[in-house]
Amino acid sequence: MSYPPESSIGHEVPIQGNYLDWNQNAQRKSQRHPTQLIRILNSISTLIPTGTKLDSQSAANPPWQDTFAELAGLSISGEDRDLVVKKHLTHIRQLIDQNHPIFCTDGSKLESNVNSQAKASLGAGIYWIFGKVTSSESHFLGHTQEIMDAEIYAISQALERITDAKTRKKHFWVFTDSQSAIQNLQKDQMETEVYRDMRQNLEEIKVQGRKVHIHWIPSHTFIPGNELADMAAKKGARNADPAIINSARTSISRSFIKRDIAKIAREEWTQYCKTTNQ
Repeated sequence: MSYPPESSIGHEVPIQGNYLDWNQNAQRKSQRHPTQLIRILNSISTLIPTGTKLDSQSAANPPWQDTFAELAGLSISGEDRDLVVKKHLTHIRQLIDQNHPIFCTDGSKLESNVNSQAKASLGAGIYWIFGKVTSSESHFLGHTQEIMDAEIYAISQALERITDAKTRKKHFWVFTDSQSAIQNLQKDQMETEVYRDMRQNLEEIKVQGRKVHIHWIPSHTFIPGNELADMAAKKGARNADPAIINSARTSISRSFIKRDIAKIAREEWTQYCKTTNQ
């Protein structure tokens, strides 16, 4: 379209004032973006690596399906933290004595320097006990997710191990210190690749005649398994090597986008105020 716009019979339509707010004087004709919104959206697009997927929300699952909470045995105690810790330690000893598989999961978010730019690196860690065998895993999740995404990813890795476990044990326990992760899973409306894999694994575990119990435990209370999972998560966050990220970990969470939109908007507003006050 040309400016000023023409009528259907080819005559110019009178316009009061200027054509566009970004083209109203000679000093601003070199402006790259016509509006503040487009400039912000362009800034956001530069933050998203090519080929990544944006996580979204889906409609609720059909009512005849088991809910995620039912499949995963999700539980958050409302008791006092000290009492929860005391009961947990007693419970852990009983589970170990009975050789039940135990998984502790955690996520970590550490500031790092990537190409001379400060970025947050995400990591996920799991630590498990199965009889006399203990082991741990660390995963680097990149820079385009939030801590809750890392917490949920760590839980998903525990479910992967449970699905493939060669044991006659029927009950598996997963402990996380993230209430927000459990609360989001309870909503049963997430639509991410990780969430879909988790639900698929839970369905498979049910078919196997097994049961998962995902319980919340308080953080920073020196619970041994939780501390070791935290160490594994931090190790993953420090291993900022993009080559080890697989496709399941390259999605961008909506919370990450929302945070960066707010950050860019604040920066734009601050710059605008400085310019107008000069």
